[in-house]
Amino acid sequence: MEKRRRNLSAGWVVEASARIVSRLVEIVARQGACRVGCYLARPWEVRTERFVEYCWSTGRQVWVPAVQGRAGQYEWCRYSAGAGVVRGPWGVEQPAVLHPMRGGDLDVVVVPGVAFDSRGNRLGYGGGHFDRLLEGIRGLKVGVAFDFQVVGRLPVEPSDRAVELVITEQREISCRGNRSRSEPGDGIKPNEKR
Repeated sequence: MEKRRRNLSAGWVVEASARIVSRLVEIVARQGACRVGCYLARPWEVRTERFVEYCWSTGRQVWVPAVQGRAGQYEWCRYSAGAGVVRGPWGVEQPAVLHPMRGGDLDVVVVPGVAFDSRGNRLGYGGGHFDRLLEGIRGLKVGVAFDFQVVGRLPVEPSDRAVELVITEQREISCRGNRSRSEPGDGIKPNEKR
């Protein structure tokens, strides 16, 4: 799956991402979201730049995962228009100057993944970083992926955090009614860290 993503043409990724972003814009408006969590995409992931720009242009706060200090743990940090970015420990962009979230919640969180299933289960890059970021977040969790990344069933661990909605360039999958979780050992296995 990861190899397939890395071999996608840049043009196709941009076009498919634009369709996903259009759906995200509708969701954020429908939710009346003021505080939005989002990731800064790597070249083979669903591109989020236009979504972040939309949020800024409509006065929404944007929060992104960032690693501060030597602990190596991601935390939500404010990302403002015009802020510089640097590469974090795993090559993921993050704000150059970090302003961590101190209390509060996010209204909508855009969640990346290697794969998702219709139950909202997510296969990340290993390490549980995004699962820890999602702990305690009460806002709507929206997984974004290219349609081939949606699989029948994924393995889950007790620490895994599911999403309520999965958006692809072809469809929107509501996972709220599909909450029975997969059993460990079903589906595909993790192969990378994030």
